[in-house]
Amino acid sequence: MKPSAFLKMGPMQAAFENGGLRAITYGGTEIVRGLYAAVRDRNWGTVEPRLSDVRSTKSTDEWTLRFVSRHVQGDIDFEWSGFIAMRPDRLRFDFDGVARTSFLKNRIGFCLLHPMTFAGLPAVVRTEGGLVHGAFPGAISPNQPYKAMQGIEFEPLPGLRVDTTFNGDLFEMEDQRNWTDASFKTYCTPLDLPFPVRMEAGQRLTQSVIIEVAQTETGSDGGSANDRPRGIRAGIGKQVQDAAVRINADRAAVCRLPDIGLAMAEEVPDEASAALLEQLRPAHLHVSLDLGEDGWRASLRSAAAAAARYECGLTLELLLDGGKERLSELVRLIAGDGTGQPMPVLRILPYASGTFTTDAAALQRVREALANAGLSLPVGGGTRAYYAEFNRAALPLQEMELAVYTINPQVHAFDDRSLMETPAAQRETAIDAAAKSGKPLYIGPITFKPRLNPNATSGGGAIPLSERTDPRQHGAFGAAWTLASVSALCAPQVRALTYFETSGPLGLVCGGKASPLYFLLRDLMRMPGADVLSVGRSSEDVAVLALRTIDGRLRLLLSNTTAAPRAVEIDAGDSYAFRSEVSYDSNDVASTGSRASATVEAIKEQRPEVTVDRRVSRILAPYACICVDFEKSRDIDT
Repeated sequence: MKPSAFLKMGPMQAAFENGGLRAITYGGTEIVRGLYAAVRDRNWGTVEPRLSDVRSTKSTDEWTLRFVSRHVQGDIDFEWSGFIAMRPDRLRFDFDGVARTSFLKNRIGFCLLHPMTFAGLPAVVRTEGGLVHGAFPGAISPNQPYKAMQGIEFEPLPGLRVDTTFNGDLFEMEDQRNWTDASFKTYCTPLDLPFPVRMEAGQRLTQSVIIEVAQTETGSDGGSANDRPRGIRAGIGKQVQDAAVRINADRAAVCRLPDIGLAMAEEVPDEASAALLEQLRPAHLHVSLDLGEDGWRASLRSAAAAAARYECGLTLELLLDGGKERLSELVRLIAGDGTGQPMPVLRILPYASGTFTTDAAALQRVREALANAGLSLPVGGGTRAYYAEFNRAALPLQEMELAVYTINPQVHAFDDRSLMETPAAQRETAIDAAAKSGKPLYIGPITFKPRLNPNATSGGGAIPLSERTDPRQHGAFGAAWTLASVSALCAPQVRALTYFETSGPLGLVCGGKASPLYFLLRDLMRMPGADVLSVGRSSEDVAVLALRTIDGRLRLLLSNTTAAPRAVEIDAGDSYAFRSEVSYDSNDVASTGSRASATVEAIKEQRPEVTVDRRVSRILAPYACICVDFEKSRDIDT
């Protein structure tokens, strides 16, 4: 049997991938997003599995699957045997593992994911202390909503009861929206216990998870299937998957397009890359300065020169040292001391040295230094790490003029599908942060992998460059994910977004070559202040950002967030007619350095069968990202 497979027994079905189960559904309704066993090192890094000896047996009433998973990294060598038994109304997953070497670990064992659309869904949790009647968190929970768990029961639909039992360890739940995962995670080994813990060679661990499903005539409140709780997503069958995604752009504006900037790379770009960057017109460059290091002055001057070349402002993320001298010198340089030319600093985000969240003292120090120099600049606070740190901290909100946190999609999961699920959770963080802080939001840097690790038990949180790069960022996948991210974060409370870096392995350009991301963000940066319009869509498989320009044109940017082709049908409304189309295609970018584009005249000539009025139909390749422009209909204008 292959390392990946689709299991189905009656109404129960799941996908077996990389030693775990995904998308466990019953009768088409998603009941579990994922169930897998993780090996986490002393810094919470995930040690990837290598599968072997995968065997499958199927009878009339049960499908069983056996396999061996080995996790090797550094001094870690852990191996476990997996056994899965699926019946029409029951699923069992057993884990039997042994340490082949001695090593430190933070966690080894099962994690179960429920989709974030369960937010607010009532649940009964079995714990060491008895039954707890509660619900999946609505607002993003900063801490574990349930601890010492032995099981959980809920109804994803009225009349469909799902009961899960955990054996072999105590479990607890966390709200993974804190890290922009689109799920609630129930995991083994409570965090209240000390970590890391030493595993000795030969030490065994065994666990099991049992999921049982029962149908009743009505739900616990006597409701019917039509009373589906708001936000609960039913599983999507093949018929719906094959249907075209219908997209309708509303004329109602929901917000303005946030300012979009870039983080400044440490290395100076070559001339070819710099020339490409000059065409971007970012709103700002995000610069990180550590005043405890001697190189901060050169970094600041380099950032000011880049801002002048790219005609943009600067956002300064500061790590303060213990004294006043360097901060005072920094402020004098911002004011133009020695040059007579003030630096275009838009905002300052200060943190005490060695910390990841803002305290009142840091904000007050910066504000005092600015006042002494006769400057007035917005000073923001929050975290330079994940939203979890923002959500858990006692932030000095009265001292903050804006709220700040970063985003990346690869804290817990690394596969394509999981990454494409994160933009929906990104929007949840923005809504949650605005409600809890009451401040305008500056979100970023938004990166493809973590830029630092606030939870590391060694190394101070630094992550080497080799572990921060991901080739998917530079291809079609990266553009598709980024468009989905921008679309999700377009909300009234979001003022500015910072993505990736200017150049190099983490940038939009590298070695004088532009990635699809470059062209996508260039087009967005050229539309500052555009109205973001509400959009209706029949499936979340396609991300959509609808923009109305100052002169009234309509621009729709779409990305296919799946690994399969998706048909789309766009209706721009009676007032608009199709004008042109652009594809952010990696092949075109790599070979010609430009986007693939087509005007209405070219499309009529090359593809006369294609409709080119207010309605546009297209087939989007996997992770394709396109831009479709409409102009005011001539009939309407006359």
